[in-house]
Amino acid sequence: MWASTACEHKDTPDPNSGTFNVSSGVLIANEGNFGAGTASISHYNPNTATATEDVFAAANDNRPLGDVCQSVTKFNNKIYAVVNNSSKIEVLDPLTAVSVATISGVAAPRYLQGFGNAKALVSSNSNHLSLLDLNNNSIIKTIPTQGSTEKMLLHDGKIYIANYGGNKVYVFDTATENLSDSLTVGAGAAQLQIDKNGKLWVLCAYNYFLENVPLLQRVDLNTKQILNFGFSDNSYPDELAINAAGDKLYFINDAVYEVHVDSTSANTPFFSSAGGTLYSLACNAANGEIYVSDALDFQQKGKVYRLSAQGVPIDTFQVGIIPGDIYFLP
Repeated sequence: MWASTACEHKDTPDPNSGTFNVSSGVLIANEGNFGAGTASISHYNPNTATATEDVFAAANDNRPLGDVCQSVTKFNNKIYAVVNNSSKIEVLDPLTAVSVATISGVAAPRYLQGFGNAKALVSSNSNHLSLLDLNNNSIIKTIPTQGSTEKMLLHDGKIYIANYGGNKVYVFDTATENLSDSLTVGAGAAQLQIDKNGKLWVLCAYNYFLENVPLLQRVDLNTKQILNFGFSDNSYPDELAINAAGDKLYFINDAVYEVHVDSTSANTPFFSSAGGTLYSLACNAANGEIYVSDALDFQQKGKVYRLSAQGVPIDTFQVGIIPGDIYFLP
């Protein structure tokens, strides 16, 4: 349970003052309300403990970002904001957050995973993946999947892709630029992490259309052996983060829970908040700090808790509506 020692925010810098940039710190993709076009990106500077809301609009003549900002990531010195319901990806200058290009026509994109010199794979609510050429911001091809796809990760030359609309983890070979394999896991695979032992962790979240039972699974990529971690009835776990050492995982199930990778259970509470709705989380590999977003009532602006690696509150700051994906810049 977090204590009342965390502080609330705070004045924010002017993005046009000449002193503001998004080359370091933390980016938060605020989804905004579906169909309302209220997506935004917040920036947090942990050195000064200052948060700036809607840096995209501020840097782009008050142009709105779009409808549902699902994720944000940096690759090859560009920031990519994936805007799901607008079916586009905004390409941002990493210093100013000015949009330098827009990749349009990517159906219902979710997450972007860069690889190689200038390629990226994009997961989607549609039944396919999109392969992008980031040199000219074009779609090279689409790759059919059986159901929607969610989080991805790059490991040993392969991209592992969670199949939320089915029961697979797809394996994409970055050398051949095609799917090379798939792992059969629980239905509703949504979140992926690789631990210190090279094991793949898969969080299978509840999918309304599949009516599946949520699971946390540990997969041995060599033997394909799977160890299941069950949840109590009426549980709706989501999100999955791992610390820099690769020995502790965190997920949200009302509260935040911690799982040691060598454990056989997944029921150790780590952090909770009163009266809110914990929505996303991420671990900072540089210092072990954990950031947890709170969507509150999904209508008002949300907030983010900044915690030490031991779960001690450091700060609390306001962001946009429905704060989702959290990305740590170098």
